[in-house]
Amino acid sequence: MSEALPTLSNLSTPSTARILWSAGDFALGAGAVIIQPSTSRVCILEDMPHKAGRYFLPRGRKDVGETLEQAVLREVFEESGFRATFLPALYPQLQPRTHGQRTLLKSTADCMTTEPFYIMQTALEHGPRASSDPDGWEYIVFWYLCQIPEDAQREANTGMANELGFVSRLLSFDEALEKMRDGGDPFQYKVLQRGIQIWVESQRMLAAAPDTHSTLYAPGSIYTVKPL
Repeated sequence: MSEALPTLSNLSTPSTARILWSAGDFALGAGAVIIQPSTSRVCILEDMPHKAGRYFLPRGRKDVGETLEQAVLREVFEESGFRATFLPALYPQLQPRTHGQRTLLKSTADCMTTEPFYIMQTALEHGPRASSDPDGWEYIVFWYLCQIPEDAQREANTGMANELGFVSRLLSFDEALEKMRDGGDPFQYKVLQRGIQIWVESQRMLAAAPDTHSTLYAPGSIYTVKPL
């Protein structure tokens, strides 16, 4: 009888047993939720050249020798036309801090991080022109929170040929969530919802206790993510 798998939070899908994938069977990618803090708006993309009304978040595979952090900023620029930066925020994550980093945690703001807040794995088939055996691969995307300034200007023709018709929609949180819910991938909808929740909660916690160093996290906004 096999042992029961550990339980995860209700923000995640169920835990899985150990996996082992060869380099020829997976690809790493990075994507982003792009928030404009000054206006409380978020950027989503519409796939106008292929399917109007289909919405998605910018993402893509990393290149050889490229870090995930470099990849996400490049993909954001190529697909959205915006030059984004990382948006520090407060959320539970398990990446350890060095002793030196821990000694600097004096306030709530010091606890902010830019680590990935979600990871998504999708099993995909190779394209129709591929004749490989096996015929599929695993796509693992790390999701980051990014930001653009109030005066951000979208640049044109920044993507690959099949991305040039992507249209960036800078919308209110509620508008973006509605469009992603009705015309987007359900997992990307959850990613968007979680990214917005993190930002809203981070602002609330900073305002409530700016000078307190606390590891507690108490979600309670209207953008709380429902269990998957």
